[in-house]
Amino acid sequence: MEWIQIWTMIGAMAGIVGLQSFWMGRALDDIRGRIDRIELRLDRIELRLDRIETSVLRDHGERIARLEERVSE
Repeated sequence: MEWIQIWTMIGAMAGIVGLQSFWMGRALDDIRGRIDRIELRLDRIELRLDRIETSVLRDHGERIARLEERVSE
């Protein structure tokens, strides 16, 4: 092989590896964005569940207190 052919092959390989690296970087950025959106949704669900838990505990606490008052009378 001549030097020109060798350098051409090296250049082509470097270009292919560069394109693959760029493609993989973009794919990983997309995955990271999706994971961030999922985490945001999970955080929202957690906040909703915390609010529901608080209201349920409060409601049941009030009911239990009323029942205890009736029993103690």
